[in-house]
Amino acid sequence: MLDFGFNNYKLTPLISKNKYCTTVKVESGSSDEVDLMTKDDISLALMENEIVKLNLIVPKSIKAPVFKEEQIGELQVYVGRDLACSTSLIAMSNIDIKKYTYILYKFFRVWMKG
Repeated sequence: MLDFGFNNYKLTPLISKNKYCTTVKVESGSSDEVDLMTKDDISLALMENEIVKLNLIVPKSIKAPVFKEEQIGELQVYVGRDLACSTSLIAMSNIDIKKYTYILYKFFRVWMKG
């Protein structure tokens, strides 16, 4: 039985930890968007002919503040039609709430340009 497993399955790295996956819009933030990265490594024992699909589950937008390594979404790994595993998608950086002084600064900067 062990020989069958070693002969027919191969440990395949699929996702690396801290790998960029997608970007999400941030409402009322000091930045308009935040990048998301994977929280964990994912490796699976797979046969050569198995089909692997990745499914990102993320909101269209989130509200500030956003904290670095805060969970924003999820990455699901399917082998065939079965969910094999998943990992969290976490924020790569902090995004503060736009403050009155920041909005005023932006206004004057645009106004001074002309």
